[in-house]
Amino acid sequence: MQVSCKITMPYIGSALSINHWYYERTRKNTKEDAKWMADLAEKAAEIPPTFRLYPVTVELRGTFKDRRSVPDLHNLHKVIGDALANGLGMDDVDFRFADKDHGISTDGSCWLTIKVIFGTEQ
Repeated sequence: MQVSCKITMPYIGSALSINHWYYERTRKNTKEDAKWMADLAEKAAEIPPTFRLYPVTVELRGTFKDRRSVPDLHNLHKVIGDALANGLGMDDVDFRFADKDHGISTDGSCWLTIKVIFGTEQ
């Protein structure tokens, strides 16, 4: 059985990138990214436990204000994986990420769409 859920989150900029998490080998979370992660975990916790099957595929799409603001989506995997693992109560070692397309916003807003797919196709 395969079940999927979509979560839309605002893109708050480079604070979410793993490139900005480490300084002198020490992980540095900002209040901004910690709140974002808590908000994502809260939304993920709303997914019914009966849906929560392994393996988990996380598809990531983004809408950004311009070409220069488009991040390397793979740099967001750690942040998103940790937040989803916390909210779902699942081990992120079995999460698989699939970066999908990104687009440019017409109104300057920036969003990430996270599609969580549980289980396998039969």
